[in-house]
Amino acid sequence: PMMQLLTAVLAAAAVAAADATLAVEGATVLDAGAMQLPAQVSAADCCSPLAYSTPAKVLRLVAGLRYKLSLRSPWGSLADDPSLVRLRLVAGGAVLDSTDCADSSEKVVSDFGGAYSSLDGLRPAFSASSTQNTWIEARVAFNGSYGLCYLADVSQPGTWQAVPNVTLQAFGAPRSE
Repeated sequence: PMMQLLTAVLAAAAVAAADATLAVEGATVLDAGAMQLPAQVSAADCCSPLAYSTPAKVLRLVAGLRYKLSLRSPWGSLADDPSLVRLRLVAGGAVLDSTDCADSSEKVVSDFGGAYSSLDGLRPAFSASSTQNTWIEARVAFNGSYGLCYLADVSQPGTWQAVPNVTLQAFGAPRSE
């Protein structure tokens, strides 16, 4: 009986750990400030191309610019109510553990250099379906490598999920200390 109880506890822990990450194919991003055709974006030597029309794992961005960012999941693992969905920026690259997503985590980005960003964990998605969630006004304020955390239902704030296979690499604006 003790071995069965231990096995059940370990199995429950494995399920809980699996639920703490979000299965996505990748992310797409478009420079929202571009005035050309949708496929064209602001030119930058460091980050060309700035438009990822197919899901990517590493997205190179210019810090401070506005982007339209979409998470894609062909498996239908995303929430479909845009008013409930949130996305949060976390310093340090791809997030592998949902503890990095917690409100108390030092990795959660709260400084957006005074600019509005829908990646602050407070703003709803612009649109949502089970296969794609989109945020407009997505901004990374400073140079660095960042990961994403996903919240499917804002009424359950303790249920942030790590997005383990997407990294935002921002270039351009250094943080002034």
